[in-house]
Amino acid sequence: MTPTSSQHQETIGQLYDRTTEMIEKIMGGSLHNGYWDDPMDGASLEAASERLTELMIDKLDASKGRRILDIGCGTGRPAIALARTAGVDVVGVTISEREVELGSRLAKDEGLADRVTFHVADALELPFEPDSFDGAWLFESLLHMPDQARVLRQAYSILRPGGVLVIANLVERAPLADEQRGRLEASYHDSHIDSIIPLRNYPGFIADSGLALREIIDISEHTMSPTLHRIVERIAGLREEFPEYDGVIEPPPFVARLIETPEIGYAIIVAAKPERLAGS
Repeated sequence: MTPTSSQHQETIGQLYDRTTEMIEKIMGGSLHNGYWDDPMDGASLEAASERLTELMIDKLDASKGRRILDIGCGTGRPAIALARTAGVDVVGVTISEREVELGSRLAKDEGLADRVTFHVADALELPFEPDSFDGAWLFESLLHMPDQARVLRQAYSILRPGGVLVIANLVERAPLADEQRGRLEASYHDSHIDSIIPLRNYPGFIADSGLALREIIDISEHTMSPTLHRIVERIAGLREEFPEYDGVIEPPPFVARLIETPEIGYAIIVAAKPERLAGS
């Protein structure tokens, strides 16, 4: 019997519940790549992760008092940084109950529980009224989601006219040979990856959702290699810190495949919901 979308999401949510804290430890707090101005600089993964969050906040261009949706919020650190930096209210959604718990605790500890909230929700069926957010982002979460076109249509629905959507995502910068693609896709399951969209497909992908493309920025040289190599360094010795984890703590196959596949890069995509015409 083929699992339904809701059953698939429940299974992935349970995987996140089990592994989130270990991944958070490896990644330096947030669950996303870092950004290095110079790939050879000595910035830590934590500092570089904060830099990428700052870049995302800048591209969102949100002003004080606005309401922002973080779709696939992880443990909530980017949402907290966004609320603190831009003075906005943030709602984060994830399919992991454990991530909601961790994010809510962090918001309380940071004194932001009145402006940052986290909820269990499916990005394929967002439980919000149309036109109810001023902005949204998919911060390295879209590649984990089945039916990514539907996720963008959901984002379009919840945005108010003029609202901005910012996506940070792994992308296919150049076509892969069949053998490369086979090895890469064989590693998706353990890292909860659904698919990686070719960069060249994004203009049509965005347009099909009803959004208007504003900008595509390829930041691969600032993110991929330095992040991947620091992840490999971090993993050494983690067995002692996570004795309760019953899996093998080593670089996931997906990380190893990315290191050997430079055709996979990283981009930020900025789009907006068109303003309504007068009288419409």
